[in-house]
Amino acid sequence: MKTIAVLTRLLPTINAVRGSGAFNVVIASHAPALAEDLRRAANEDHLVVTPLLGALEDLGRAKEFEPQQTSMALVAQLADALLGDIAAGTAERASVIASNVEDITRRITRTAESMRDIFKADPAALRDIRADAAELSSLVDAEVREGTRDADHAVLAAQIYDVADRMPDEAYAARQRGLQTIAGYAKRIAA
Repeated sequence: MKTIAVLTRLLPTINAVRGSGAFNVVIASHAPALAEDLRRAANEDHLVVTPLLGALEDLGRAKEFEPQQTSMALVAQLADALLGDIAAGTAERASVIASNVEDITRRITRTAESMRDIFKADPAALRDIRADAAELSSLVDAEVREGTRDADHAVLAAQIYDVADRMPDEAYAARQRGLQTIAGYAKRIAA
């Protein structure tokens, strides 16, 4: 879990700064980045970390020694409790809206078509297509195993992933062919 990695980096840092006995400008300026790292990791792990994020935001706003020490103590307490809850399997989970094949194929098609004829591709859009292609491949494989989808669709989904995986390194013409292939295969799976 990525959240565990973030928390195990966060706790020693907070405890070391707390023990310094002086106001620390660096931790105050880095608190928003720490909160963003935690938010990303928790989203990937589907965990609720709202109280800890709030405490990190308070830490970033602290401009004096006492409020900073109070915020750091709260961050350390909440982070330690969250690590314990994760280890015990009792951490609060965020509800995840399950995607289905139709939603993902629509999303892939829409993204691929929006990127056509764009010389410099947006790296975030390429990552999104790759992530959607991986999810599509997993869902289609599961449906093939259940017998609700044809095996040809699994091959198409795997080809979509393969093309999406190679796209960031390809030149403009190859990327354009890849986008056409992805959109076409996604439409065939959705049909």
